[in-house]
Amino acid sequence: MKNTIVATDADRHAAAEWARFLEDINTARGQLGCGKGSRHEAWFRGHINSNYSLLPSLFRHFPDPNTKNIWDDIWQKESDLYWEFSARARELHGVIESDWDILFAMQHHGTPTRLLDWTEVLGVAIYFAILNVDATEQAGKQSPQPCVWVLNPYQLNECSDWDADLISPSILGWDEKSETYYSYSELLLEDGIGWDWPVAIYPRQRTSRIHAQRGKFTIHGNEFSPIDQFKDHPKYLRKVELPWAALPKAREFLELAGINHYSLFPDLQNLSLHLREKYALVPTAKAPNPKPKSKPRRKQ
Repeated sequence: MKNTIVATDADRHAAAEWARFLEDINTARGQLGCGKGSRHEAWFRGHINSNYSLLPSLFRHFPDPNTKNIWDDIWQKESDLYWEFSARARELHGVIESDWDILFAMQHHGTPTRLLDWTEVLGVAIYFAILNVDATEQAGKQSPQPCVWVLNPYQLNECSDWDADLISPSILGWDEKSETYYSYSELLLEDGIGWDWPVAIYPRQRTSRIHAQRGKFTIHGNEFSPIDQFKDHPKYLRKVELPWAALPKAREFLELAGINHYSLFPDLQNLSLHLREKYALVPTAKAPNPKPKSKPRRKQ
């Protein structure tokens, strides 16, 4: 009977924390002007560590990416990554021709870029926030909680000196002298990307991953700083922490919503992974090695 009472109390606590998290999400949406009745929809991004800053992967490996010598190194690496990826990603040849679509494919397949992933679907952000997180172990270590960032992309663009609307990537590279738009690869041949502050853009959903994740992007300009550290970020950005105690309810929600690895990464390899998980089948290659039993010690 005692165990039943403890389990019930724990479940009630988890439900209360989950409800509080959802209420905090709604509050953040309202504060950013994305609440009910607004024409502005919110974007979401999940992080397993609430201490992480919103800095694109291309810049994360450098202690101060805005210093001149490092800036040049990053710029060269960005160009090298793009040209080699576009040349070698033969699965995309004949399917994707736009430079911008190639850049989006790079981001969704793990190549470092100046992009940050966002989604229109809260559940997708929650999935990435708790992916491979052991709540009991992390809470015991007093690790930072997972979180979901909430963004008003329209307000971000207005603060970045663009119109208060989402931007098509095809119009990012405007050149006044030639009065033409540069593609992404053409911008890489210049001395800079052509704008300074992060911009919210809407991609064509040309790949299965972007479509499945309802993916959106922000793209950094020549200023290599986290979005959450820009002066005006309270106007367009909020962080909502997901309590450790709420994780069981978060996982229950994802299961009910049908959000899993295969639904977000819809290829045959991940279908096989999903089926192994669903039917509790672990391949022999990944089975843990049994620990040798220690010999009993003799009594002295």
